[in-house]
Amino acid sequence: MLKEEANVPIPRIGFIVQPLVIALFGIAESIIERKPEDGYIFGGLLTVIIGAVTIEALSPYYGRDGKLLGITLMVSGVASAVYPRVVLSPQLLTVGQIAALAVGASLFYFYYKIVFSPRFIKRYGAESIEPLELGGVRILSPEEFKQIKTQLEDYPVLAFLRNLKPSEKWNSFSFTTMETPNRIHPTDLYKITDMVNRYIFETKKSNLRGIVLIEGLEFLRLYNEFPSIAKMLSAVRDHVISNNGALVVVADKSAWDEIEWNTLRRILE
Repeated sequence: MLKEEANVPIPRIGFIVQPLVIALFGIAESIIERKPEDGYIFGGLLTVIIGAVTIEALSPYYGRDGKLLGITLMVSGVASAVYPRVVLSPQLLTVGQIAALAVGASLFYFYYKIVFSPRFIKRYGAESIEPLELGGVRILSPEEFKQIKTQLEDYPVLAFLRNLKPSEKWNSFSFTTMETPNRIHPTDLYKITDMVNRYIFETKKSNLRGIVLIEGLEFLRLYNEFPSIAKMLSAVRDHVISNNGALVVVADKSAWDEIEWNTLRRILE
């Protein structure tokens, strides 16, 4: 799954656990031949292990989706282990079938979300991108941002916007409550952090500086408590800076009260 893009290699842990998975599968298969009901138990334990590995391997790159996929796999493993007892009880059988359908649908959903999650660098060709010297964190007013926007127009910036018009080469997402392409609902702050993590990972693998642009905090403030926004910005800032990237935050000082504005500056600077 992670090997489908050249810029997103399979994490090293995948190679470490492969021999263990193969060995456990062989043990489970040999037991199934002698005692089928025990095979469900060992198969379930194997699935639980795979789920734990999935969480470890995918959550750094796919955030909540990777973690929930692993959790769903673990639930599937537990369900497999108790299946022999469930089929012996007519009362539990119907519940078990409904649960199996729910788990199967969840697995498909999270597989789909990961396989079709956004890719940020491949479509441009990393070798054709001119590097930028922009770095660190900048808090700019809308007027100040106009002065540096031309520097960013030909770069694959990851942009989260409300009012600004994006460049064609940006990876842009809009804060909106409407059902539109590349939208982020204002209450889904976790998606911002997840996308920043994947974007920074891809730019680093492509030897590029990751540049993240966030505009529209005032709109997010209408739907979220200030501490939630502050935590999101702190997480984004730490990840960008620790990977030698750049974070540009466009905000209107007059839209914030003094305490919140000073807190924003302390978090970002």
